[in-house]
Amino acid sequence: MRTKIFLSHSNRQKPLIREIRRHFPEHIDTWIDEKQLLIGDDLEASFERQINENSDFVLLFLDDDAARSSWVKKEIFWALSAESNKKRTILLVVLIDPGALETLAINNLKNRRYIRIPDFSERSIEMVANNIVYDLFGMLCRDLDDIHNPKTSTKISFLEESDVFINNIAVNVMEIVFPYRQSNPIGINDLYNKLVERIEDDLLFQDFTKLIDVIFEKDLMPGISFDGHELFIMEEHYKWKANLSREKKIKVARVAAKQVRSGDTIAIDAGSATDEVVRILCNRLKNRALSNLKIVTNSLSAMTMLLDMSDLHGFDEHTCPFQAIIVGGFVRPNTRAIVKEQTDATGGFLIAQRSLGGADIGFVGVNGIDANADMTAHTNIEVENKKDIIAISKKAFNLGDSAKIGVIESERFADFDDEITLIADDCEKARDLAKKVCNRNATVILS
Repeated sequence: MRTKIFLSHSNRQKPLIREIRRHFPEHIDTWIDEKQLLIGDDLEASFERQINENSDFVLLFLDDDAARSSWVKKEIFWALSAESNKKRTILLVVLIDPGALETLAINNLKNRRYIRIPDFSERSIEMVANNIVYDLFGMLCRDLDDIHNPKTSTKISFLEESDVFINNIAVNVMEIVFPYRQSNPIGINDLYNKLVERIEDDLLFQDFTKLIDVIFEKDLMPGISFDGHELFIMEEHYKWKANLSREKKIKVARVAAKQVRSGDTIAIDAGSATDEVVRILCNRLKNRALSNLKIVTNSLSAMTMLLDMSDLHGFDEHTCPFQAIIVGGFVRPNTRAIVKEQTDATGGFLIAQRSLGGADIGFVGVNGIDANADMTAHTNIEVENKKDIIAISKKAFNLGDSAKIGVIESERFADFDDEITLIADDCEKARDLAKKVCNRNATVILS
């Protein structure tokens, strides 16, 4: 009996995949598109059929490129669907880039055990191949044990499936509610109609209202207000905002990251869009495409990504291609941003940047964008960080995906009369905004 494995990966990792395959024993058959696909094959149908019907396991080699690939995400969801149907583990993860799990943003994978590749030496590749074979053998033994000793469905498995459904509804509700603030809440009936249209499901209204109650009881949507009739966002939370409009944020981040040159001093605001910039910078730093950067940030998640990348590649204070400086203050748990004490006359960014002679580039996250209300954020002390970054940067870039256009928050921190640049993803809303502000001083770049 031969074990059949589907290999899911980005094009960049094909050489690595070939090397790992060389170390597999003969009883393992691997499916890789460059060998098995024929001219004229329906790609999507072929891949889905191969995963659902012809593979015992799916081996996912997860790097940053794979995490951003819509095609790889399809393969992952086909594998997860196969797991649900076959009631066993099918998807195995080989982690290449440590930040790729966050970029991928699929909760089902975050808590799984995975195999990590420490480097691309021959010894490490052989070690990873052996670990894969060892894990496959262990899972096959476990599957055989389940066949010989079948277990009946339990209440626990039912609850786990219901949790997946509830989490999926919560994600869709958050994406619908996102543009709505206290000044323009969305009614429960409108939310229901938008949700049913979005998920294409015959969900009854009474079941929907019960689901909403459960979602709030489980605290799956912190920062969202609901009084039984209307919903609106009081404040964005790190727990969920990083996964909203992610593809748009990545487009914005790619344009922003291109502004950075070796030797630059960069001020980076805490936020989900700026986190995407940091992920790109991490890749360029580890590949030595950038060097000698000074990065000042108030973002714990950005600092964690930089240090994880440094640790994985064995950098120390003498070999690291960047210097990371974190500003002082206290941490806001809901945004993971470090902010100054209310009584402090000078913020952490100003103190840090003045000692460095200012910043060449500043990246600031935006919560609301409107042609009349300009660029806004919540009424809280994070606004001071944004103002400070703009003040001390030679070039200031505001990063706002198009989901923020039309949203008006209570605190204005920059306007289109300032000599700053807004980077947004290219869409009809963003093009319309650019036309409305074209005679003002700010520049709008569409990614």
